[in-house]
Amino acid sequence: MSGLSDTDWEALSAYHDGEMASEEVRSFERRLRDEPELAATLASIRSQSHSLRMLGPQRAEEPPAPRHTPRWGWVAVGMLAASLAVAAYTGVMSRQSVPLIELHDAFSAQSFPMAQGDLQPVMQKEYGALPDLVPAGLTLVATRDIPEGTAAHYAGKNGCRLTLYLGSESFALPSDPEIEATAWEASGKSYAVLADRMDLQRFEALVEYLRELTLEDGTADMLALRNATRSAENCA
Repeated sequence: MSGLSDTDWEALSAYHDGEMASEEVRSFERRLRDEPELAATLASIRSQSHSLRMLGPQRAEEPPAPRHTPRWGWVAVGMLAASLAVAAYTGVMSRQSVPLIELHDAFSAQSFPMAQGDLQPVMQKEYGALPDLVPAGLTLVATRDIPEGTAAHYAGKNGCRLTLYLGSESFALPSDPEIEATAWEASGKSYAVLADRMDLQRFEALVEYLRELTLEDGTADMLALRNATRSAENCA
């Protein structure tokens, strides 16, 4: 987990947004040179500012051509494909559309390896990176190609599970009242988020953060996400 303080996050946000007082900039830039974690976090924030809206799987022609997802420069991840029939790291792509809730349930039914008490993130391969939700207590643990695009599953302590869907076509949301679900479109691309047993405050904060990342300017307040989810109730 990050060793940055709330004050560090506030300074990073102000510096990134050009809102830091001029007399503080020089001192902060010295810190960036001297503190690798601070500099790496700033680089991550800058990448997030424009990368998510650039994600969009190219619609496959017949026969389908290999699809490459642009590298986003966030948390390093790759394919840890989840088969609906077997929880195995196979990297197999399904060509048949699967209802969002079924894919979310299949992800949620799996357990994931632990490393020093924390969830082990998926390893980097050719698919680059996906949104970093670690400030909200969620680690990216599995991804899967779907006909519409990509599904990314996040897990956290206390049973928190969330699946993010990204694609070129609109997603059909489940009608189950026990499932938190929302979808939106931005910059010609479609997004959907599903979670269950998650506090509404936590879910809404995560959705707001992801929505902001998909806007034209691609900016999002990571500190606000961290604070909002910190005060939310634990997942059941």
